[in-house]
Amino acid sequence: MQTTAPQSRRLLFIQCVRLISFLGFIAFLFILLATIDNLLLSFVLALVINYMLAPVVNSLERSGINRLLATLMVFLLGGLAVGISITAIVPFLSRQLTLLQSQVPTYIEGTTNLIVKIESHVQTLIGLRYKTGLSSEVGALMFNWTRSLFEDLPTLLSKLGTTLLLSPFFSFFLIKDGRTFSKSFLRLVPKHIFELTLNMYYQINDQVGQFVRARFLEALIVALVVWLGLWILGFPFATLLVLF
Repeated sequence: MQTTAPQSRRLLFIQCVRLISFLGFIAFLFILLATIDNLLLSFVLALVINYMLAPVVNSLERSGINRLLATLMVFLLGGLAVGISITAIVPFLSRQLTLLQSQVPTYIEGTTNLIVKIESHVQTLIGLRYKTGLSSEVGALMFNWTRSLFEDLPTLLSKLGTTLLLSPFFSFFLIKDGRTFSKSFLRLVPKHIFELTLNMYYQINDQVGQFVRARFLEALIVALVVWLGLWILGFPFATLLVLF
C-alpha cells in the first residue's frame, strides 16, 4: 500500500519533531553536566564503570539471569568489595598522610641542598661563580604547593565523596537501561543511513569499551610494578604513591 503525499509529509513532520525533541533533551543534559559541580566527572566515571561491568552483566544475562537481577548482583558484590577495601585502606592512608606531612620539610630541604650541590658542580666545571637563588625559589615553591595541597585536601575529599556516590547511581541505570536508550536513539535515525549509523554505533561502543578496559589494566600493571620496585627500595610511601 503506497502512502499519499499528505501522509508522507505527516510522517516526515513527526520524525522531525521527535528528532528535534531528542536533540533538545541531549543538549539539556549537556548543559546540566557542564553547569552542576562534579556532575560531569560523576557521569564520566559512570561511563567507565559501565564499560568495566557491562560485559559481566551481559554474560550473566546470556546465562538466563534477568538483567535487573544480574545488574543488582554485580553492583552488590562490587560495592561489598569496594567497602571492604576502603575500610582496610583508609586508616593506613590516614597514617601515611600524617607521616608525609611531618616529613615534607625534610624532603624540601633535601631537594634544595641537591640543587645547591648541582649548581656548585656546574660552576666548578665552567670556572664561573654566580648566584641564581634557584634553590630558595624551588624550596619556596614546593613549600607553598604542599601547604596548599594539605589545606585543600578535605575539600577535595568531600568532592570525591560526592562523585563516588553519584557515579555508581548513574552507572547502574546505564547498564540496566543503556540498550533501551540506544534503541530509542536509533529509531530516530533516517532509514537511508540507519545501517551506517548502527554499524558506527556498535564499532565506537566496542572500541571505547576496549580502550577503557585496556587503560584500567595498564594502570593496574604499572601500579603493581611501581609498588614492588618502591617496596624493594624501602620507600616509606610506596602504597600512597601507587594508589595515586
